[in-house]
Amino acid sequence: MLHGVRWLNPGCITRPRGCPASYAWLEVARGKITSWTLVKM
Repeated sequence: MLHGVRWLNPGCITRPRGCPASYAWLEVARGKITSWTLVKM
């Protein structure tokens, strides 16, 4: 967390190096992570 924001970096979506482009979907409820999903493009 940085300044109250939770950051998650699963990799680069525009210029991946050696693996598929991806992004992560992080769900937080009441300040706790309830689930996260890695989505490959």
